[in-house]
Amino acid sequence: LKRVERTAGRDQDGPILEPQDLLRSLDAVLASPPPGEGWIVILAHVPTYEDIRRSSGLLAANAALADVASRLREIAFARPTSWEDPSMPQGSTRLSVLGYAGGGNLAAVVALPVDQLDPDALAERVRGWLTTTGYAVAGIEMALAITVAAAVVGSGESGLLALARTDHLLLRKR
Repeated sequence: LKRVERTAGRDQDGPILEPQDLLRSLDAVLASPPPGEGWIVILAHVPTYEDIRRSSGLLAANAALADVASRLREIAFARPTSWEDPSMPQGSTRLSVLGYAGGGNLAAVVALPVDQLDPDALAERVRGWLTTTGYAVAGIEMALAITVAAAVVGSGESGLLALARTDHLLLRKR
C-alpha cells in the first residue's frame, strides 16, 4: 500500500497511469521525431499479472507492474554493439514516454539514430534487462515472465496505430 501511495501522485519520471493519457503523450511525442532519429515503440507484457492479481490482490499485481516500469525507466539505450553489456554507458538515450497501456502491459517510446533502428534486437535487449533478476511480489521474491516487442514508428503514424502494430508483434511472441 505504501508503494501505491508513493506512485499515485506520479512524479515527472514515473509512468503515465491512465491509458488515455498515454495515447495523448504518444501522439504528442511521435508528431516530431528528432533530426536524424526515428521512434521505436516498446511494449512489455507481464503475463503473470492476472495470476498475481488473483492470488495476492490488485495492489500486489500493480506493485509488480510498477517495479517492471521502474526497471524499464532505468534502461539507457546505446549502440546495438553494446547491448550485450548490461552496464549501459552514461549519456545514452532514455525513454521519451512510459506508461500503462492496460492490463499487464507497459508501453514506452525511445528515439534512436536511424542507423540503430533494430526493433528485434532492442526487444530482446529490453527483455533481458527486465528479467535479469527477480522481483519482490507481495513480499515474496519471484521471477516474472515478461514478453517484449518493439516496432519502428512510421512517418506520420498515430500513437494508437503504433501501439496496435507493436501489440500485434507481441501477440505473435506469446
